[in-house]
Amino acid sequence: MDYVIASVQETNEIKSDNEFIESKTTSEKYMVIDYTVKNHDEKARMADGNLFLEEVNPGLSREGQIVFEIPASVENYSLEVSSGLGWSGGEVKSVTLK
Repeated sequence: MDYVIASVQETNEIKSDNEFIESKTTSEKYMVIDYTVKNHDEKARMADGNLFLEEVNPGLSREGQIVFEIPASVENYSLEVSSGLGWSGGEVKSVTLK
């Protein structure tokens, strides 16, 4: 699995355009990550994040977004990504985001 980080944004509010889902604010900060994951395997693989439990077929890509709430005092952070999901494990790499 290849992960490409398209953007990382910090905010204290996640706005919702859906009338059934409320906007969310924090006194800390949210880290919003837009990414693309591509499956280079010979079989379909599960992707995590907002693609939770969605399979990505061989040779295909999916875009997603994941949000973490972190302390406002944190200035530098990284994201660990894996070529596997759950018990399947896989190679883990750390991506410096800021």
